[in-house]
Order: sequence, then structure tokens, then C-alpha cells
Amino acid sequence: MTSNLLENALKLKRIYIEPKLPDALKPLSELAHNIWWCWDHDAIELFKGIDEKKFIAVDYNPIALLDEMGTERATALVNDADFIKKMKAVVAKFRAYMDEKPTSTTPGIGYFCMEYGLHQSLRLYSGGLGVLAGDYLKEASDRNINLVAVGLLYRYGYFQQHISLHGDQIHNYDAAKFTQLPLTPVRDAQGDWVKVFVNCAGRSIWAKVWQLKVGRISLYLLDTDFEDNRWEDRSITHQLYGGDNENRLRQELILGVGGARALHAMGIKPDIYHLNEGHAAFLSLERIKNFRKEEGFSFEEAIEAVKCSQMFTTHTPVPAGHDVFPESLLKTYIYDMIYDLDVSWADMLQLGKEDLTNESEPFSMSQLAITTSVAVNGVSKLHGEVSQKMFNHLYPDFHYSESHIGYVTNSVHLPTWVAAEWMELYKKTFGKDFEKDETNPAVWGKIHQVPDTTILGIRRSLKKRLLDFVKNTLQTDFTRRGDNPRDIFEVINSVKEDALVIGFARKAHPADKGGQALIKRINEISHHEGFKGRVIFLENYSMEMAKVLVQGVDIWLNNPTRPKEASGTSGMKAVLNGVMNFSVLDGWWVEGYRPGAGWALPMEDTYTDTNLQNELDAETIYNMLENEIVPMYYDYNDKGISPEWVKQIKNTIADIAPIFTMKRMLDDYFSRYYQPIYQRSSLLKGGQYSKMKELLLWKSRVKRAWPALELVHLDMIDTANQSVPLGGCGGSVLRYLLGVWLPPNNAAMGNIPYHTLLANVEGCLLVGMLAQWLPLNSSHQLLPWRWLLITGFCGGFTTMSSFSLETIQLIQAGNTAHAAWYFFMTLTTSLGAVLLGAAGFIGAQMVKHLNQAGYTDLLLVDDFEPRAKLHNWCRLQHTMRVHRNHFVGWLDRHHAELETVLHLGARTDTTELDTNLFDCLNLHYTQLLWNICAKHQIPFFYASSAATYGAGELGYVDKHQIVSKLRPLNPYGASKNDFDIWALKQPQQPPRWAGFKFFNVYGPGEAHKGRMASVVFHTMKQIAETSKMRLFRSHRPDFKDGEQSRDFVYVKDVTKILHWCMTNSVPNGLYNLGTGKARTFFDLAKNTFLALGLEPNIEFIDTPADIREAYQYFTEADMTKLRKAGYKAPFYTLEEGIADYVGA
Repeated sequence: MTSNLLENALKLKRIYIEPKLPDALKPLSELAHNIWWCWDHDAIELFKGIDEKKFIAVDYNPIALLDEMGTERATALVNDADFIKKMKAVVAKFRAYMDEKPTSTTPGIGYFCMEYGLHQSLRLYSGGLGVLAGDYLKEASDRNINLVAVGLLYRYGYFQQHISLHGDQIHNYDAAKFTQLPLTPVRDAQGDWVKVFVNCAGRSIWAKVWQLKVGRISLYLLDTDFEDNRWEDRSITHQLYGGDNENRLRQELILGVGGARALHAMGIKPDIYHLNEGHAAFLSLERIKNFRKEEGFSFEEAIEAVKCSQMFTTHTPVPAGHDVFPESLLKTYIYDMIYDLDVSWADMLQLGKEDLTNESEPFSMSQLAITTSVAVNGVSKLHGEVSQKMFNHLYPDFHYSESHIGYVTNSVHLPTWVAAEWMELYKKTFGKDFEKDETNPAVWGKIHQVPDTTILGIRRSLKKRLLDFVKNTLQTDFTRRGDNPRDIFEVINSVKEDALVIGFARKAHPADKGGQALIKRINEISHHEGFKGRVIFLENYSMEMAKVLVQGVDIWLNNPTRPKEASGTSGMKAVLNGVMNFSVLDGWWVEGYRPGAGWALPMEDTYTDTNLQNELDAETIYNMLENEIVPMYYDYNDKGISPEWVKQIKNTIADIAPIFTMKRMLDDYFSRYYQPIYQRSSLLKGGQYSKMKELLLWKSRVKRAWPALELVHLDMIDTANQSVPLGGCGGSVLRYLLGVWLPPNNAAMGNIPYHTLLANVEGCLLVGMLAQWLPLNSSHQLLPWRWLLITGFCGGFTTMSSFSLETIQLIQAGNTAHAAWYFFMTLTTSLGAVLLGAAGFIGAQMVKHLNQAGYTDLLLVDDFEPRAKLHNWCRLQHTMRVHRNHFVGWLDRHHAELETVLHLGARTDTTELDTNLFDCLNLHYTQLLWNICAKHQIPFFYASSAATYGAGELGYVDKHQIVSKLRPLNPYGASKNDFDIWALKQPQQPPRWAGFKFFNVYGPGEAHKGRMASVVFHTMKQIAETSKMRLFRSHRPDFKDGEQSRDFVYVKDVTKILHWCMTNSVPNGLYNLGTGKARTFFDLAKNTFLALGLEPNIEFIDTPADIREAYQYFTEADMTKLRKAGYKAPFYTLEEGIADYVGA
């Protein structure tokens, strides 16, 4: 009876009814089943054109849109010629994209990640890690890279957020309909669905393999939610990061072990495996097992084989963020693997634990990944350093900076995040194929050619779209919660374009109670009187919401607690849309921040108390918003445009955008990791892994011999009580005699290292020649051989002798690259001061002054190419020269070698009207130098100008209070004044700094300046050529011809004052640098004739029209401040200065 009942029991089967599209519309299904459509603006507009409201209602899911499209609408589209034409154009573009062949061969990459943020309709992501991985796959597709990706397919994904009437976060998990997603079952040659299993906890957990097409890239997703598994195992892939620690362990086993087996089942063999976070680290155990079984390797050999072709990227800035599992739980789930690995439990544990005797120490997934990877990287420069410190315990006895952990700064996929309006402008301005060269700053620099009205028009259009989105979202959210209709009306009508609105949007993890409490508090504040419509919270943050926000806001305010932001990418997305960032210098913003292209909080904390620091940061933010940012935004001209605001937008796009596109990130991964790893692994795999086995044998010998290593002699200076000699000749000779020529066990002459000595002599001669020849550069005027042999040879010997032995030893060991570096460092170590603009007028005279004072360890910075400036610097004594275009990076890397930076370089043409030219060098370049000097605490002195005083309406007093009120007469003076204003506002400053407002400097070495040379120079030149002097006629009734007066200061006084300020404790700030006594042009001309022994012959001419309005009739420096600072020396009178100048 029972058997009959069972046989006759009702059996239910799942069936799927596939909607059928008319033949004319079937290409729409082809498009919808490849996620490529979501980063092509034409494809997005095509699907919107079917039914925009329904498209939004189905979460912008084109498959769901087509499924729900009625017959009537389908018929209408078939008969819509315009729609069919657009569809055919998009389909043709898609097919051409898919058919394009790779232009180069790249190693095959297997990319493993727990989440992928491709589109909000695909709930495979929770936040930044997933969105970054999604962008990575899209760029890999655009670049036609040989890459496959592996992840998990979640039924519910991450939660959908709603906010209750009381402000509490509610977590909703809606099941995804896989039939409405662009998923395809992966089938084997027999047509069966590919399934893999993972043995754990005494049972097999099965996973089906799906394929999701991301353009040309295949993403393979594992799914445990089907009948072959127990219920608790079916739920493994229900929620992303859902459940307890045990479920997380099961998820990571499926991802790592199951993912490796899925690739194996499909016959895919990547050259390099890339673990994007430690979640996939169990992949290493599966690969070790395969090498043990298939190649017969020992455990150590299998680890080395895995390591040579595997890398690990960590995204976590704090130790608590890395996944760890208790040893007891781990043993329950992976003990079966011990038999497959054929090793002891302890051998396996050592891959993820330090102290094997401590059972309470958990097993670290990040340590497992690091132990089995040849390369490890953080996701920004700062995060790379943080990771070095965080994992330094894995490398005992090493300083963290010696770790092999590097970095590749995250970036974003440009087509995904850039608004269509900007993309259209970029293609029009940069060229339609600019994306192929999107990392080229010169391409992005063309944005400065775009009219301000165009830039602001796009920004306002996107801002309106954002405000409309905010209003609609708030109305929907408030209505669903049951808010008071009057409150809804008040809030929505308070959201206006000309008002300051601070918006929040975020999800707090279900286990993050603190984050949920913060969300509740923000919602409470948003309902307070005075904050309605000013502070808003947008619920259920998603990728589509993120796009509207980063494209529409005016400022992206992101202020994490430093250094807890590994990278961050939301601000990059804002930058691509012309939005300025205002952030703490953490993560990517450390590398991205440029003065004049956004704002930054100071890098270093003022307080150790977090609460006090937060209060200070908050107050700083409010002050900058109120006093700088908001006034700049509303500083409209008669065209309704704030020129300074638009300039910031252009600077943001031109200077920052090209650095943070996904193409740059992919390029970095290939150049820094993929290509070197592939070359190394190919070498080690050669001859049936014979090279790898040789390497292991060598390591084994070194380990065995290491305990017997004995330190025989240590030649080390007591740095606490002695100075370190740089290439001291006497010490070097003594070292040779005692350390090499007379070894303690054998004093025979046969032990003399003739090859070392010979190389030393040759090196000395080479350095001597270079020391004499290099300063002359292209003139090739070698000094007499006598001086070359005496000065050059001795100088070379003292430099080279201390380092020659080490250099030879490095070459003998085959480390030629290290030897070259070592040689280079002997020439570049211990620089005393840096002078920028060193080939110019004042800069060259300053170097000459310092040389006469005994300073020769100088680094000169300038553009040394113009032959007109060659005479200025060719015979100056210095240690090194660097082109100004390369100096910023050099300074940041070699800051420890410098004592002082003196920046005298500038663009000084007062007739030039292009403000961008001045801003580039006089403002932005100086800001970069200031920031580096402040960061590394290097004294910084720079050239300002008396041109900042304009017509002298406020006098010529160097008081800081008037700087922001000055009105320069030309762009040159404005650029100098802009920097002075900026410098005075900076919370982070160099330890000592001064800006010198040069008045009318004259003296030798200014011939190359042409029109901008001093009046004294032009007087001498005209007298020599014509025996007379032309002076500008006065065009003001209060000045007679020739009575225009200037404060003329001789360059020798300038160099003395600069030297004095550099070597004395002078209060930081701005200083006038003149004589304090104005003299007329008539006095100048008369004294020049007198110095030349000629009778005065003066002719007056009209002042050129192009400079007449900006011409200064009187300048006189108030020198009270410098005198109070302690400078007592007298100045050259005009008569003395001209006489000395003529005599020179």
C-alpha cells in the first residue's frame, strides 16, 4: 500500500516559458545577453527608447524589459523605422566590437574575486571591491586581454536597503530571477551542465557553473542552490557575505577550490592566477594538490610552482578586515584535503599561521595568499606602505620598507562612469578615439580650450538631473514610509539648485551596528527644522544612484579616518565628470590631489585623540566651505559664470583624470606584475621545472649554511658621535691597506686585488673627467689637462674609492644593475641645497654667491637647453642638474638628501596675457614643491614679486593682512599673488619658509631675458648701440617725463639677503626685497652714462599701448620687516650698483 502511494505521489517540475520576440527585434535579445550594453551610451539609450519608465522599474534590466514588453508595444517598435535604424547601428557596433582580434599576445590571466559590480541588476556585489572588479573586467574586454574571471552566483546577493519611519535600516533580500539575467549554463562536450564538487566536513558540496559575458570576457559563476545539495549547502550562495563565519568558510572553499576545478573542467589553464583579496586563497591548496598528483612534486616544490605563477592583491587597510578562521573550524572542513595534499596538518597550517603551537591563533587567508604568491600589492601608494607595515611580522628581521609588497593604485572604467554629455564633449575635443590614449595628459589638457560656458552648461545640466532624481527618490521613499505629506512637500521644495545641500547615501553591513546608528542619526537630523532639504539621506545606494551622484554634485566630500581608506574610487568617478574632490589625504587622493583642482585636509593629524581630531577636521571643513569654496562658487561675473570655479573644473579634468582611468591601472598590472611574473614563471617551468628545482636546491643550501655565517670584520662609523664622511680619501686608503692589502691570514703580495684597484683608478679618472666636463654640457670646452688630472682625478678618487670594492663585488656576483645604481648613488648623495631657476638671472647669481661662500653640493633645476642661458651656469660648481619637468618626482623620492629648496624659477613676462601659462609654473608647480617640502619638512624659500602690489593702492608693505586685497595689474603679478594667498592659508607648512617680493632687480646675467631684462640692462645696451637712451614718456599728469620711480635693487644684495635668510632663524612669511629707496628713471639713465664715461643723451618715447594700463609709475619697498628680522647690512646705492654692473 505504501509503495503504491509513493509511486502515485504528485511530482512537481519547474518549467520555463521563454517569451518570443518578433524576428525584427531578436537582435535586442542578443544585446541584452551581454553586459557590454551597460557601458555603451547608444545601447543604453536604445533600451530606454523601448519604455523608459518600465526600464527604470525593472532596475534597468533589458532582459526583464523585453520579457514584460507587450505584443502591442513590440508591434509598434517593429513599425518604427527610426528605432529599427538605431537598433541596427548599435548591433553592428556590438558585433564589430566582439569580432575585433587582439593586437598583441598577452599571458592568460585567471582572475578570482568574491564579488563583481557590473550593473545594479546583477546582485553580485556589495561595494567598492566588487565595483572595482567589474570595472577591471570591462577594461580587460575593451583591451581584448586574455583573461577569464571566476566568482559566485548569489540568489539574493547583498541586501536591499529601506529606512523605516523612525530612521532604522531595514534589510530586504529579494530573490533574483536567473532567467532574467544574462546567464548561460556551461555545458561539456556531451551537452551536460558542468558541475564541480568540493569535499568538506565529510560530504561533497556541488556547484553548477554559469557563464556571464562581459563584452569579450567570460565570467564563470558557481552556484550551489540546486537539488544535488543539502539545504544548508544550497544556501552557501544565497547571500554575499551572508550568514556566520562557518558559511563564509564554505563560500571561500567553493570560490577557491571549486573555482580552480571549474577552470580545469573547462580545459582553461591560465598562465597567471590573480587573487583579488584573500577570499579565494584556498585556490592555492587546490593548485598545490594538482602539482603533487600530476607532476609528482614534493610539497615544497608544489608550493614554489604555485607561487611562481600567482599574485595577490589586498584591499584591506586594517588587520581586523582580513578573513581568519579558527583552527578547529578549519579542521572540520578541510581535513580531507590533507590526504589529497599528502602532508601533515602542521605543514598545511604553516601556510596560514605563524605559531603552530598556539591553537587559539586563527588561520589567516591573507597569510595563505601571501605565502603562496610571488607578488603582493596594495591598491594605492599609501596603502602599499600600510600593507608593508601590516604584514611585516611575516618577514622577521626585515624593515617594512624592504618588503616585496608593492602597489597599483585603483582606477575606474571611463565609459561606465562618465556622463553621456561629457563623453560627447571629450570625443569632440580630444578626438573620437581618445579612449585608446586616455592616459595621456596632453590629450586631457585640451579641455582648457573649451569655452567656460560649455563646461558650466554640462555641469548645470547634470546637476538639474541630480536634483530631479533626489526629489523623485525622496518623494517615493517618504511616501512609502508614511511621512507627513506637509513634511514631504517642505523637504522637496527646499532642494534647490542655488542652495547648499549635503547628501548622504550608504549601506551599513547588517552586522555593523555603529554604521546603522549613524544612518539613523543622519535621518533624525534631516528632519530637524533648519536642516529639512539641506541634509538628506538617499536610501538603497546602488550603482545607478552612484552615477547620478558623481555626475551631478558640485563637490565630492569624502573624509575617511586616515589611513583606513585603502584607495577609494568614488572620487575618481567624480573627477571624470568635472567634479572637485574635498577629502582627507588618504587612499588615492594622496596621489590625486593637485592645488587648484580640489581641496584637501592636512595629511598629518594634529591630535592623537580621535574625537579632538574629528572636531578639528569638521571645523576645518566648515571654514573652507564658508570662506573659500562657497564664495568661489557664487563669484559670478556678468555672464553668470564663476571663472575661478570653472578653472578648477578644467584643472580637475586636465590634471587628475588621466591618472585614474582603468587603462592606466591595467597597464600598471601588466608592466609591474603580469609580464615579469610570466617571464619568471616561464623560465622556472623550463626543462620540466628543472630551473625551479635548481632554485629550491640553492635556497636549501643557503638555509643550511646560514647558521655558520660569521661576521669577521665590521667597519662601521659611530654615527652618534661622528659625522659620516662622503668618499673620504684618507679613510678609503686606510680601508684598503688594512682590509684588503694586508689580510690577517696572508700578507703575501699575491692577495692584492689588482682588478679592484685598476677599476678604482679608472673610475676615479672617469668621475674626474665628468666632474670637469658635465657642467659645460654642449660647449665641449674642456679645461686644461693639468687641472683635469689634479682636480678631477683627486676629486674622483675621493668619491669613488669608498665604494669601488662594493661595486666590483656586485659586478662579480652578477648584480650589474645594483652596481650601476651604487655607482650613481656615489654621485648624488648628500646634496646640500636645491636651486630652481638656477640657469636664470637671479638663480645663477645665487649659485655663484654660494660657490664663493664655499657651497658646492648644490642641485640645480631649470630648463638648461636654451643656449642664451648657457653662460649663466656653465662654470658654476654643483653636484647635479635636473630638468624642472622631472624635478617634482625626483624631490619626492630623494627628499632625504636635501637640506633646503630655493625656488627662484618663474615665468616673468608682464606683457603675456594667457593666465594658464603663469598658473602652470608660477602657481601650480610652486604648490607641488610646497606640498612635498611640507610633507618631508624641508625648508622652502621662493620668489614672489613686487608686481603683486599692482598700482600700489595699498602701499608696498609686506603685511600678510593685505595680501588677499591686492590687485595686480597683469597675469604675472596675479599668479604670484595667488600663490602667496594660498601659502598663507596652508595648515601644513615647511619648517622654515619665506616668499620674497622682488622689486626691480638688476645685475649681471640677465641678457637672456630680452624684453623683460631690467631697465639698467636696456639702458646700457641702448647707449652701447646708439650713444643715447630712450625712456618711456609719462602718461600721467602727476609724473613728469623721467620721474617715474622704482626701487632698483642690485642682484648682489638679493643673493646676500637670500643666503642670510637661509642660514638664520627668520620668522616664516612674506618679505619685501628692495632697498627701501625709490629712484627715478632719470637718475638711472644719468648714472649709467656716468659709469660709461659718457655725457647723458636721453630721448623720451611713448609707452607701448599693450602695457600702458599695467605700467607701474612708483614702487618703493617697505623694508621694516626684514630689518626687524635682523638683517643689518647696507645696500648698494644705485650709483654703486650701476658702476659695479658696468665693470662686470
